[in-house]
Amino acid sequence: MLYAFGGYDSGYAVPAPLSNFSRFNPRNNSWTDLVPISNGSVPSARYAMGFTSTPDGRLFVFGGHGESGLLGDLSCYDPAVGVWTALGGGGEPPSARESMGFVATSDGRLWVYGGYHESALGDLRSYDPDSGNWTLARDRGLLDIQIARYGMGMTAGPGAFLYVFGGSDGSSRLGLARSRPGWVGGTCWDSCLRCRSPPNSGGVLVLLARGGSSCVWASASSIVYALAYLVWNERGLQGQH
Repeated sequence: MLYAFGGYDSGYAVPAPLSNFSRFNPRNNSWTDLVPISNGSVPSARYAMGFTSTPDGRLFVFGGHGESGLLGDLSCYDPAVGVWTALGGGGEPPSARESMGFVATSDGRLWVYGGYHESALGDLRSYDPDSGNWTLARDRGLLDIQIARYGMGMTAGPGAFLYVFGGSDGSSRLGLARSRPGWVGGTCWDSCLRCRSPPNSGGVLVLLARGGSSCVWASASSIVYALAYLVWNERGLQGQH
């Protein structure tokens, strides 16, 4: 099943945030509007938010741009019971933001990277659903890779790696980087692929099960598709494109 939440109605002079929540069934090619059993904790209307799922099937919405500005709240939807739950933000929670990277790793942790709040952001934070606490990842990698960006694609890959592609730091377009959150004591960013002409925004980044990466992004005038072939070996990741 595929799920979609929020977005905006472009039929207005100012984008109107939406709170639509739908499910797509690829088996019968049909969409279903989902109505939660309880409306008390349904996330407010928003766009440019983070939306991801954990291995146990729960869905999470973070941040975005709402009717009154930027948001920094976190909510969870459990498809098994059809209920939204507003989650606490203990520890070192991220600031309100939009257009950030937001993914879940195989251990169930949620990761927020970058985004936009008056300017591009470059922090990386993880959330533990069991404890309800956020943790700021102390970077020990290459500073020229760990840079602020927004509008990028981000996904989690094998070996506890996070992959980030594209986006903008406000003045230039960016390529592909990776981080390994499983390292003790900090997170190291690394450059794994250099694009000859990076796109304006990352859009979506997906790692395929047997290697390979599908990157889809949009510009103001066109939608472009690129495929980067990834080769795995004991030394790490090599790229051809």
